[in-house]
Amino acid sequence: MKRFGFLICLILILSLSVSDRAQAVRFGINAAPVRILCICSYNYSYSIVPRQLEGLEDGLGDLSYDISYEFMDSKNFYQPTDLNEFYGFLDYKIHHSEPYDILVLCDDNALLFWLNYREKLFKDLPTVFLGVNNLSDAKTAYNDGLATGIAEIPDYIANFKLMHELFPDRKRVVALMDNSISSPGEPIFVSVVL
Repeated sequence: MKRFGFLICLILILSLSVSDRAQAVRFGINAAPVRILCICSYNYSYSIVPRQLEGLEDGLGDLSYDISYEFMDSKNFYQPTDLNEFYGFLDYKIHHSEPYDILVLCDDNALLFWLNYREKLFKDLPTVFLGVNNLSDAKTAYNDGLATGIAEIPDYIANFKLMHELFPDRKRVVALMDNSISSPGEPIFVSVVL
């Protein structure tokens, strides 16, 4: 978790460097805290979310910040009407509060939401993503110019080598995937399955 926090801190500091206010905070000049909006794909009770948020806050270290968390709860609510409701809520919140300095996106569904609504809701807002499995979406976001982040890239080749060492007589691998956004975003895994 410490390494994860360090990476997030490094990415945030690089992203925040585009903001005069953020630079003032970093160098100890009296300025308002950096305002961060964090959108999580899931709700707080989902097992990975508390650790992600802990790593994010650890990574921010001594930076003076004010962070607001929004949870899509996409494990339970991910129909078009749910996304429209979430969009409406965020649109209202963003336009009725102080502007944010940076946006943090946790996991694939939050990144996809950003990709779909970045021009309407998040125009010119530096963005950091983390915990993304879909490499295509991560590259699209990175190519936007205002986004950077961390994609999860599991080492499937090493796992297949280990499986072969443990079960040398097995010649076939069967993989089960669900219809979530992250499953088809695993190109290495899909390409090696027989």
